[in-house]
Amino acid sequence: PHPNIFNFIDELLEVQSETTIKLRSKKQKNKRTLDKEENLREQMTKYTGNVITRFEFIKSISMKFLPST
Repeated sequence: PHPNIFNFIDELLEVQSETTIKLRSKKQKNKRTLDKEENLREQMTKYTGNVITRFEFIKSISMKFLPST
């Protein structure tokens, strides 16, 4: 036998609301990500303050964002 359509819809709505809550929850960032973001902020400050050139800026941030193996 098939479930009642209203019960089925209620369950779907419950799953949808749980999923929405999980997706909107703030995910804790790990230390590695926080370090990368801090480095990027520092380098951007140096670049916008004309302390380093565009080439030096690209070089400094590209070293931090190498793919991990």
